[in-house]
Amino acid sequence: RADDLELFDFFSQAGTVNDIRLIKDQRSGRSKGVAYVEFADAESLTRAMALSGIAFMGQPILVQPSLAERNRAAQASKNAGAAAKLLANGSGAPPPPPL
Repeated sequence: RADDLELFDFFSQAGTVNDIRLIKDQRSGRSKGVAYVEFADAESLTRAMALSGIAFMGQPILVQPSLAERNRAAQASKNAGAAAKLLANGSGAPPPPPL
């Protein structure tokens, strides 16, 4: 299994790597085979996408863009809508149950 430094070295060929987060099992501490790599610029990301399918430590690597930003935006929009509903009731408290 790869460690952070090996992943850093591999992805550095695409451009400047800002951060690597290797996902590990909470109980065993072993890698789950998934990592998030943050690049300094969009051009590096484009070059990293081209690395998909290349052998890394004997296995083909799969490179996909993260959906984290899109998911955060969707959650923020959902939270804003819920807050607006609560505030529309006046006190911000949920309405009392019907009798």
